[in-house]
Amino acid sequence: EHFWNSYGSKQSNLILVVCGSAASWMIQKIVNSKGGLHNRIARQIRLLPFTLRETESFLISRRINLTRFQIISLYMAMGGVPGKLIPEKGHGQGMHLKESASNRYSKSKLHLGLVWSQLMG
Repeated sequence: EHFWNSYGSKQSNLILVVCGSAASWMIQKIVNSKGGLHNRIARQIRLLPFTLRETESFLISRRINLTRFQIISLYMAMGGVPGKLIPEKGHGQGMHLKESASNRYSKSKLHLGLVWSQLMG
């Protein structure tokens, strides 16, 4: 608040964008707060998680090569939140997903194939 009130709000080429996954914190600390940022919200944007189709496109655009079975497994585990779909550097999560998706859920392969075909058309 101090930065914004003392400097940021006076800059014509600067806007404040507040975003995150802790919606309750943002509502409490920003939207409903009576502090320095009170009543300064110009626009609220509701960002929704990716659909399964958008998840597949996103992963392809990032050159993350997974089979459709692995993509649906990842989607079921992580949802469509982009930040959770990309492995962190050095953690090898991508390799883990490639290896474990087919092993862990192999019994569900037929079921997931049917789910995929219904969701993707």
